[in-house]
Amino acid sequence: MAAQGSAAAGWQLSVRSERHVDALPLRDLGAEHPAELLEPRSGRNVGYIEDELRLSRSDGLWRWSLLARQSASLATDRATLDLAARAQGRGDATRDQQWQARVRYTQFSGAGVEVGRSFVPAQGLQVVAAAQVLQLQRWRERTIDGPVQYAAATGTYSFDLRSHQGDDSKRFPFQQSYAAHGAGLLLHGSVAWEAGAWQLGAAVRDLGWLHWRGLPQQDLVLSTDTQAVDADGFVIYQPLVQGQNSQAGTTRTSSGWWSARALWALDPQSSLEGSVQTRRGFGLLPALAWRQQLGEVSLLARWRVHEQRLTLGLDWRGLSLRYGTDRLDGAAHSRELALAGTLDW
Repeated sequence: MAAQGSAAAGWQLSVRSERHVDALPLRDLGAEHPAELLEPRSGRNVGYIEDELRLSRSDGLWRWSLLARQSASLATDRATLDLAARAQGRGDATRDQQWQARVRYTQFSGAGVEVGRSFVPAQGLQVVAAAQVLQLQRWRERTIDGPVQYAAATGTYSFDLRSHQGDDSKRFPFQQSYAAHGAGLLLHGSVAWEAGAWQLGAAVRDLGWLHWRGLPQQDLVLSTDTQAVDADGFVIYQPLVQGQNSQAGTTRTSSGWWSARALWALDPQSSLEGSVQTRRGFGLLPALAWRQQLGEVSLLARWRVHEQRLTLGLDWRGLSLRYGTDRLDGAAHSRELALAGTLDW
């Protein structure tokens, strides 16, 4: 984002797609029963999709954009994904096991406008601020929390799970009409400081609010060995599912992605950069990059540590290309593609 303020006046068209899933090859995202194909990594697992098509106009310190985008993020752990596989009949059923389920999933898509401006409050210091207003076409959210235990001797499960789901496509009895679209206000900002051979920067993206009037929602409590008393004083026991459907106006605060970077210029033509990015519900995603200038051509090589993805890039006369993957065959878990160019209108 720090580069947008220095862009020459004119139009730019860009398209980018960044996709990564720890526990599943990208080719299997549309599978009918993806839980049967899960191969989670040890510890925490993350998945995300970031797709965007943008038409921008730069004019001095200002930048205006029309854009369409979709964003999805999943954060969980290996134990929860192992439990999902067990639900499909996979795994060892000969020993006692226990899991602490935890899932955080969000998805939205929409289109709108963005306005951004650069500021130079001091020599070597640049600040960029931007606001994005979206009409949301799609919204999904899901959280699951709670313990699950399996007793091998009896082949039975006991669990105490809490689930929340919000989905503009969800249907349930006695559902009332609701807004056909949602709305989003998302803020972006960055600050970059240059001193000699060093450049330091920090940025935030997608900090703001998402709202959908009357969004269908469902809250569930799923438990076994329940012993409670109802309103008439009768004891409730046996496996129990309690749920509530609702359609209250829903506003969610987006905590955004935060990132930081440090660049060291080895000489006027080459540099090394280290960066780190946060992902909500997961943690830090580090990266290392090398840049080399060869005449009018600028080359980039970036290594995403957690994703194990190598990205190669080229910039030349207003044209920018990026392609990255963790492997070249159909079993890739991570892929990045970006293309941008100036339009001489």
